[in-house]
Amino acid sequence: MAAHSYYPPVNQPFYPPTAPPPPPPQPFYSSAAQPYYSTTQYSYSNYPYPSSTQQPTCYYPPVYTVPLPPVVPAERPVEAVITNPITIVGPQYCLPRPVDLMVIRKLMTLTNDFTVKDVAKNTMFKVKGKLLSVHDKRVLLDASGTPTLTLTNKIMSAHSRWKVYRGASTRSADLIFSAKTSSIIQLKTRLNVYLANRKSEDFCDFRVEGSWSEDSSVVYVGETSTIAAQMNKKDSAASFFLGKDTFMVTVNPNVDYAFVVSLILILDAINDSSLTSNITTVANLVAR
Repeated sequence: MAAHSYYPPVNQPFYPPTAPPPPPPQPFYSSAAQPYYSTTQYSYSNYPYPSSTQQPTCYYPPVYTVPLPPVVPAERPVEAVITNPITIVGPQYCLPRPVDLMVIRKLMTLTNDFTVKDVAKNTMFKVKGKLLSVHDKRVLLDASGTPTLTLTNKIMSAHSRWKVYRGASTRSADLIFSAKTSSIIQLKTRLNVYLANRKSEDFCDFRVEGSWSEDSSVVYVGETSTIAAQMNKKDSAASFFLGKDTFMVTVNPNVDYAFVVSLILILDAINDSSLTSNITTVANLVAR
């Protein structure tokens, strides 16, 4: 335990708590038999019987060590725990434990093929895409090939707005949620998510910060700091030579992981559209 040393001032009266105060100064007699009054503090070693040849000495009290209170480390902020299941797609996708997923994307393909696996490398989802049309459409299939979600986007819209429907449907009655970028020009992607039953877009139900092209992104609940899921890129030379991108996704307990996978697909689509826009801009500048 850390301690702080206390040094009383020198030549100042100091009396231990149990000692009575000394009497008034008494005369000391020198060899010349003249009275001598000490102006210094009496020493407990020669009081009250000083010799005629001994002058009173200063009393230097011992150094008292006063222990300091223990240092208590600052409390770390506790991350909010999601206790009530967040069911967006279906209750079968909400587990009371964290879910780790591998999202594998094939590079340099026109169909943007995705495969989603668990840590045991069992296939959980596949993605079938349809690009190079007025509407960008992607279908999330489960392991058996059954459509789970359908994602659509009108490419010519100002904001990148996506709508996600249940199964293979694109009817408004089957709309689950919509997602759009928070602004037209963004240095860092922020995606606002609105559930289908929301009447206004003043506040979002979920938000995603980051992008597929960056090393990480985080899914938050509404405008809070509660984390629903996180994604991090897994760098691997083997994956690069095989023409694949691999991302590790951790979905927190009680969060719909099919919903999180759909957000990852939307992030990828936004990144693709941004990349295409940049290439077109550069090509136009070169053509001039």
